[in-house]
Amino acid sequence: MLSVKLKNESFTTVAATATLTGIFDVYFVDATAGNIVLTLPPAEDLLLGRSLTFKRTDNTANTVTVLPDGSETIDGAASIVVTNTDIVSVMISSLTGWRSFQASGAASSTSFTTLAADATITGAFDTYFIDATLGNVTVTLPLAASLPVSRNINFKRTDTTFNTVTITRAGADTIDGATSITLSATDILTLMVLTTTSWRSFGYEGATGTQVALTVTATGALTGAADLYVVNIAADATFTLPAASAVAPYRKLSFRRIDIANFAATIARAGADVIVLTNNAVATSTTITASDPIDLVRTGTATWTLTSTRPTFNTFTVTADAPVTLTTNYDVWIAPTLAADRAFTLPLAATAGSGKKITIVNKSAANSVTATRAGADVINAAATTLAVAANTGRTFISDGVSVWATFV
Repeated sequence: MLSVKLKNESFTTVAATATLTGIFDVYFVDATAGNIVLTLPPAEDLLLGRSLTFKRTDNTANTVTVLPDGSETIDGAASIVVTNTDIVSVMISSLTGWRSFQASGAASSTSFTTLAADATITGAFDTYFIDATLGNVTVTLPLAASLPVSRNINFKRTDTTFNTVTITRAGADTIDGATSITLSATDILTLMVLTTTSWRSFGYEGATGTQVALTVTATGALTGAADLYVVNIAADATFTLPAASAVAPYRKLSFRRIDIANFAATIARAGADVIVLTNNAVATSTTITASDPIDLVRTGTATWTLTSTRPTFNTFTVTADAPVTLTTNYDVWIAPTLAADRAFTLPLAATAGSGKKITIVNKSAANSVTATRAGADVINAAATTLAVAANTGRTFISDGVSVWATFV
């Protein structure tokens, strides 16, 4: 059975060899029936920093091997093995490589401790719960060079006060290119040793219950008065960030889009500020597609940094029980419960461009989605249609000319 939950720790179960598309975040792997080989999607198809997690659910002697795509590597090697009851995550560290982390067996557990005052940590623990109820707390990291590359340290703030919690570097190390990073009330932060002199943050998120929220529905300039902007638009809209110089260092602004309309929502810089994307590219704006979250942190006097590693896919949920013509605006199209088989017409391969992927997820319990070519295109060299059965998904890849190739 296909499990679909694309936006917040999506997961599925695999019990046989498969090539993954990256639609899901967590894979529960059951090797009871035999050895399993899981091939990762190409790293260049996903965002830098994106991670996939594998949890072994059986305790047999069968093997589970995770392979990178083509000539890509995991920790410089050609594969990684997930042993009995292990949890292993792999994260994209470059366009051609993955790093593994958070690997633990049934006999091990994640070490943790609680901090309530300033401290310099050694990395003896995996997770630090920070309680700033009694006052501001500064936590100084160990030198990155003292820990293995790809080592993770987790921080979870447990209080809801307005006191500050600052995670600061040791020596000349950097954190996302800066000297420190802050945690708001109830925030969760993971820092990974990227090099011998640098750390990278990911999984940086707050509990919206402690934030000031504001709903925005049309183009306008944001003042930073809110922590969370709930985007609900009925037409294309552009939201301009406050000048980075006008807000506090490491202030985080979160955007959560709740409409599912096919309208463009753009988050734009103010003045000459820049927005650093998750692949480290520098931009003047970023977009938030239907139902997606975006988090931006003020990391410099003229810089905002996109810290959220989601969305990985631009996703559209079809609300009508009717035939649909797909566009290239979205990577994943989710079909609703269907009263009958429905046709989803692919865009022209030439319009989509070479390498464009479109995934159709059919949530219907009984009826099929029929993927249909446009014009004179073909699917898998000769077909004009291809059925996506109930409770399954299928990805189509354009050759940029007239062919859509497909795999499950």
